[in-house]
Amino acid sequence: MTATEDPILEEKKRPIVVTLEKMVPKPAIEVEAETELEADQQGIDFVTLGMFIIDDIEYLPSTPPVKDILGGAGTYSALGARLFSPPPRAGSVGWIVDKGSDFPPDLETLISSWGTSVLLRETPERLTTRGWNGYNGQQNRAFRYITPKKRLTAEDLTPELLASRTFHLICSPQRCRELVLEIKDKRADLPTSISSGPEKVHDGGEDATGNQLPKPIFIWEPVPDLSPTTPSLQASWATMDLTRRPER
Repeated sequence: MTATEDPILEEKKRPIVVTLEKMVPKPAIEVEAETELEADQQGIDFVTLGMFIIDDIEYLPSTPPVKDILGGAGTYSALGARLFSPPPRAGSVGWIVDKGSDFPPDLETLISSWGTSVLLRETPERLTTRGWNGYNGQQNRAFRYITPKKRLTAEDLTPELLASRTFHLICSPQRCRELVLEIKDKRADLPTSISSGPEKVHDGGEDATGNQLPKPIFIWEPVPDLSPTTPSLQASWATMDLTRRPER
């Protein structure tokens, strides 16, 4: 910064010297360092426990099929959160990708380019979760897994991911209840050194854990094929009530 002096006269005509500061652009390397520091300190805002799937999509002739397409509820929920979290907030989006022995390198490059806090885990003993999608003339979709699926649980979450503000779950009511309880229990056991960002200090309410993490927000997406029967609706209401209970 540089300074100049600008005299301003009072009513008695005595000059007052006011220092005006002119902004000098910071070097690019300094701006980049500050951006990286802010990203490191921001913590995680969003975590999904939805699955990562590589899709093969087949259409009716004469449309050719497409292979190795990013898919899965976890992938698209993370991508949606990323769209609303431009840099330097991109790192506030957390999710997990289990890379099997057949994982395409170009997909890893694409995922890394989003700048999220994705946890890429090597699982060479298995194939990546893959799905087949087929569309008929009315654009109705058929789906099946063509390799064993790998679902995520609270056990898969690192301490940093467990400290997230929000959690996206796509599952049945029963599984949602299980995940909510597991996540709450594991958050309560986190050390006090773990927080979801420098500004996250609890307000002393009953929903805060002993490590001063605020009460998490659970975003529950019921599985699309869940039939709207009376038992499932009752289970859904019970699940939503569970998410409002205070943490231990």
